[in-house]
Amino acid sequence: MPSALVLIWVTALGLVLVSFCALAALIIARLVREREERKNPNRRARVSKALLNYALVGGKTPSLSIASGAGRQVLIDVALDAALIMRGPSKARLVALLRDIGLDKELRRQSRYGKIRDRVNALEALCLFPDSDTIAALCRAERSPDLRVWLTALRTRAQLGVGPDISGLLDLAGRSGAGRSSTMLDLLAARAKANFREALRALNGDLAIPARALLVRAIGETGQIEAFASLRIALCHPNPQVRSAAAGALGALGYSDAASALVRATRDVDWRVRLKAVEAIKRLGLWLEAPCLELLLQDRVWWVRFRAEEALRGLDDVGIGALRQVTATISTADSNTTARSARR
Repeated sequence: MPSALVLIWVTALGLVLVSFCALAALIIARLVREREERKNPNRRARVSKALLNYALVGGKTPSLSIASGAGRQVLIDVALDAALIMRGPSKARLVALLRDIGLDKELRRQSRYGKIRDRVNALEALCLFPDSDTIAALCRAERSPDLRVWLTALRTRAQLGVGPDISGLLDLAGRSGAGRSSTMLDLLAARAKANFREALRALNGDLAIPARALLVRAIGETGQIEAFASLRIALCHPNPQVRSAAAGALGALGYSDAASALVRATRDVDWRVRLKAVEAIKRLGLWLEAPCLELLLQDRVWWVRFRAEEALRGLDDVGIGALRQVTATISTADSNTTARSARR
């Protein structure tokens, strides 16, 4: 027994020491970075000017270095910003210059090793180099267990036009954390907009619940009126996760004929479905449905009550009038209760 206690104590002490070492390393790295920035306060401006001038007019090749971490990161940031506003020969000159100094190779190396933040930055910047080596590096990064790393790699691959189809995205949606990720939703919504019929066919297939809920949300983001019937069916799905996704999707779809379905959803047994229905009614501005929101002011879940009040306030005069009426009714009831207590 004493030996077990000693082992526990040593383990705890070791974990504390590791934590302190990690914290010290972060502090030192930050101090070093700040010192380099103080030594070169105009570095970003100089790099930006050199890159833009060369990309736009050509001429003498600027002297750029990726030897230091801070300098490399400045170059990556500036290059990404510049690439967003450049087209044609200017962008081609910029990318060629970055290849010449070996930035593409350094980014591929950095995407595999180092801190998560550095890996994510490298994966984002690899969109400047659409070649087979980049695609291979992105596919390799997609096997990472870290959510930020593999989602960034997936997003970059999609930007390069070689991302997975809807079926492939839905397979990835089953990975831990993917179903709650806005990045995965954006990728799936973009695919659904480009291949709407394929998205509807996938919805009719055999999908895991998280993937089905995510696809329902993505279909709502397309804004296609043809999605209305499928989303209304999804609102009756046995699983509350899918029903709540359908309620939110109907709000995103922007189709006022969803009113009757959303009113029914405000009476759902699951509070998450009621919540999403309230948010959708507010988003669509369905002022005729204010009475169903009034009932939810007495919901047993605080968050639903809060959203119902918020939705009523968002429905202008109709909602404000309903709130005043409910408040007056509650005040009258409280007064009557107080009076009866006083008589007793």
